[in-house]
Amino acid sequence: MQAFVRFLPRNSFYNSGMKPTPIQLLFVEDNADLRDDLGFQLQTDGIAVTAVSDAKAMDEVIRQRNFDIALLDIGLPGEDGLSIATRLRSTFPDIGIIILTALDEVETCLKSYQHGADIFMAKPVDWRRLSAQIAALYRRVSHAQPKPNHGSWQLLQGGYELVSPLGASIPLTGMEAAIVLRLAQSAGQTITRDELIAVVSPGNVLAFDPRRLEVCVSRLRQKIQQTVAEHHPAVEQSPIKTVRGVGYVFSQAVIVEDLR
Repeated sequence: MQAFVRFLPRNSFYNSGMKPTPIQLLFVEDNADLRDDLGFQLQTDGIAVTAVSDAKAMDEVIRQRNFDIALLDIGLPGEDGLSIATRLRSTFPDIGIIILTALDEVETCLKSYQHGADIFMAKPVDWRRLSAQIAALYRRVSHAQPKPNHGSWQLLQGGYELVSPLGASIPLTGMEAAIVLRLAQSAGQTITRDELIAVVSPGNVLAFDPRRLEVCVSRLRQKIQQTVAEHHPAVEQSPIKTVRGVGYVFSQAVIVEDLR
């Protein structure tokens, strides 16, 4: 059984270089017929829909791609839509969230907003109205969302911020920034401890205690892992690896922004 279904907008197959990037919609709905019907209709309006049946399947797809808007049913098996909304809002503060439910009650509506929803809609819903709401919400959230890193880490803001491929931001100290920059400049290649010591302590290499470097790198790796785990549990490990007896390597793709 497939974990998810993607409905690509029709115009994405034609003249893609001249079309705007489609809205990336995550649709979590356990009713297969409704999931398929709405997904198909929304893609005719140029929305790229990734449709899943529950929170477990949702967690799998959000590890792999970024979404602009989440469309959530409340009455899901396992983790319900309100709990998912709370979790998404905490992990992705700028994502748009629409609650879609058969429970057309004031209390349910209020709870939806309290759990982080931007829009509450009751079933049955006209797909054209839903599409219009998605487009309107996208116009608001798209200005706030950072651009996806397309699978690469990024070193930016003067070198004092490292951003994971899924957008988790790790602030760096001066020493950490110098180490990450040197490793990132030669990503995939091992940089010796002596080279890194020369970077963090130029002109005073012999007096520098190598254990300071080891402690700094160890703490940096822990900080990266902890920060990423808070945003995307079990998704990404630290890209900084130890090459035993030699030094360290930045093991994944990384983009070094203009550091001036």
